[in-house]
Amino acid sequence: MASVYLRFSPPDRDDIVKLHILESSTMNGALTTIEEVTDIGTFPNYINDYTTDQAGNNADWFAIQWEDSKGAFTNISERLQGGTKTVVLELIDRIMLRDPSIDEELARQEAEITLSEYFRTDDPYEIDPSTVTYAEWGGLTYLSLARIYISEILIGSNVSGYTAGIVAQQQGNTQKSLADVQRLIDEGNRLLGRNYSLVMQLEPVSFGTVTGAEIDQTRLLVELI
Repeated sequence: MASVYLRFSPPDRDDIVKLHILESSTMNGALTTIEEVTDIGTFPNYINDYTTDQAGNNADWFAIQWEDSKGAFTNISERLQGGTKTVVLELIDRIMLRDPSIDEELARQEAEITLSEYFRTDDPYEIDPSTVTYAEWGGLTYLSLARIYISEILIGSNVSGYTAGIVAQQQGNTQKSLADVQRLIDEGNRLLGRNYSLVMQLEPVSFGTVTGAEIDQTRLLVELI
């Protein structure tokens, strides 16, 4: 048996009780369940990675499927070859590295949108991470962060506080300013090559010999004769 490390995004449901690990020797071959994991944590802190030691080959293709308390299954995830990572998970890691306070589920959603828009695809999980340049990784990370902070600004911060005698204390989420968000957007677009200026100059028009002119003010039209 071989050991394979798997990284994934857990479901946003409170009744999950089991994780199924599936394996196939080829990308499109039949999947076989190789392990069922019940030690998955509790909602909303389900595990988001797992190392299985039941793999037939660490170069095979793997997928996961979740099971709820009533025995119903989620859809099977996208397949991933052992030792690799989807472009979505790579982008999530880069987002979380820059701001660990961000909710990972929120990071996943915004990463999916950012990747779908930039690569013009309905399925960001099909993007090959090896085709993404270092500059693109940076730009996509900044734009994803900007989307996350915009959502926080729109929703508003949660602030709680209490007063003990004459001492008042407050705790809450510190939001980024709009100026901070705009700088992230500008830098992200620069790294993605989206910042450019375009100067257009019309070619001079020759009218030849003009013998007269008529002005139609109803259409802001000048007719040269």
